[in-house]
Amino acid sequence: MLVRKNWGVRGRFLISGSRPVDSFFKKAPSIIIKIYLPLDFVTMLGRMPIEYHIVVFIHILAGIIGAFLAFPVAIGAKKGSFIHVTAGKIFVISFIAICITGYILDYENIKNFYFLAEGSTLDKNIYLHKNFILFTAMINTFALYLVLSGWRIAHQHYKGSTDLFDKIFNISLATVLIIASCIFFLVGIESLSYIEEKDHFYLNKKIFATILAFLAVGGIAEAALDIAKTLGFLHIKRWWIEHMRKMLLAQLGLLSAFLLRCVPNKKYFLILTLILAFIFLLFFVFMVFRMSHSENKKLTH
Repeated sequence: MLVRKNWGVRGRFLISGSRPVDSFFKKAPSIIIKIYLPLDFVTMLGRMPIEYHIVVFIHILAGIIGAFLAFPVAIGAKKGSFIHVTAGKIFVISFIAICITGYILDYENIKNFYFLAEGSTLDKNIYLHKNFILFTAMINTFALYLVLSGWRIAHQHYKGSTDLFDKIFNISLATVLIIASCIFFLVGIESLSYIEEKDHFYLNKKIFATILAFLAVGGIAEAALDIAKTLGFLHIKRWWIEHMRKMLLAQLGLLSAFLLRCVPNKKYFLILTLILAFIFLLFFVFMVFRMSHSENKKLTH
């Protein structure tokens, strides 16, 4: 039975009224968690009910499989081959698991830090944590859309046609992203209107507002383009370019989230993310050039 003690930002969950949940880390699955996660997240995890530790384990395992196993195999295999398609499906499934578990953890964090928080609502730690949750949820949502829409492009191409269900699904998915982008941006700006501390990445108005605006505009633009393509207002000659672009951006988002969680200094996180983005851009240009001259018949222009 879970016994909650000292409700507050520093509150802890106890088992049987005495043993801290941190004892869970002595068990086997937690070895991966302790290696992967920084100390501050391990401390935060100790405030959650023990069942959420399994959610974190699934989140990490899916991230490792998707980012470091499935994606490299898919990108390295012959396009359209059994290995490429299978690795791609594993990547999509892993990504869905990453995002669903990410949303569950975000919900638990919000519940702990808002409904159970002590002190003023203007407390710096509350807004610091709120912006962190907002940022990770925004990356999750945008990247999940890229994966699903990228998969749909390939699926519809090999299917040979786009029926009414495909159009409804594509437009509905894009509409969800547009609404989510607007909500995330407005909530983030509202949060920044209360407090600012330039030394903190999530409380620096200029940096955080710029990133929020970039993600929001990017999400809306991506969704709007997909709606235009679905309705026939925009035609893409080489479907595989769109497919590859979306999957590469999703992988970039996944690696960015990994850096966000594991790099203590958020200034370095920005620098590393920009370096990664540049590398991915060069790789995308290289792959487009290479595949444009490929004799692979499955890459129909």
